[in-house]
Amino acid sequence: IDSSGNVGTFSTTSQGQEPQIASYVNTQLATIGGTNYMYALGGYVAGEISTVYKMTLDASGNIGTFSTTSQAQLPTVRRDFGSFVYTLGGTSYVYVIGGAAPSGVSSVYRSTIDTSGNIGAFATTSQAQLPQNINAANSTFTKTIGGTTYVYTIGGHNGTSYLSTVYKSSLDASANLGTFATTSQAQLPALFLQGSVITADVGGTRYVYAIGGYNGSATISTVYKATIGPDTLAGVTTTTYSVATAGDQISTTSWSDINDVDVTETLNSQTIYYS
Repeated sequence: IDSSGNVGTFSTTSQGQEPQIASYVNTQLATIGGTNYMYALGGYVAGEISTVYKMTLDASGNIGTFSTTSQAQLPTVRRDFGSFVYTLGGTSYVYVIGGAAPSGVSSVYRSTIDTSGNIGAFATTSQAQLPQNINAANSTFTKTIGGTTYVYTIGGHNGTSYLSTVYKSSLDASANLGTFATTSQAQLPALFLQGSVITADVGGTRYVYAIGGYNGSATISTVYKATIGPDTLAGVTTTTYSVATAGDQISTTSWSDINDVDVTETLNSQTIYYS
């Protein structure tokens, strides 16, 4: 990306490639001891998988070899789950929230990333579980407000029905996830699945956007905006864009502040394809 914000040519040169053809893979980034690591978790390869890969990003931003060595694997196969990395007191954790295996699940796992960037065993211990099965791959995000980090999950599918539900949880002083609740959270005005969610701070106000997706009957190009704060999701507004041509693509990037330090962000790219 150049100084004008333009994206340059895409190339596979010097990039480690996935060992297997997979879709619905969840990717996360973490910086441990000055080294940048990328993780690929779960996904779909002729069925859901539980594989966890670790890669190292070098000084030129190139992705190294995908490896499962010393990486705990997911306890069960799954795709379409929410995930994020959170750092507290010098320790980094990775969370896996809900997903499909192959239908929706409600389990929430946490793992610790060690000083070598290796992912430890995933456990549900002390982690609040989702109130219902939720497959919501691209619509889990975090926001730190007043020293507390909140976790939100928006919409999804519970194995039977499409959802418009908005849940909020918070991370405690031990980095454990608390109860997921809809209390004081504005709910989406429409069903929402496999869209993309992005947050932004503009002029001191926190916003969250829900873009595109599937509303239970059709792929949509709707864009919703809501404000967050101080600890609630406020009213939602709507903007609708037309997708002119089959195959048009909307690409977004979602990020979240870590420990209320604006210059430290977790980057997580998502893409929506329309047809």
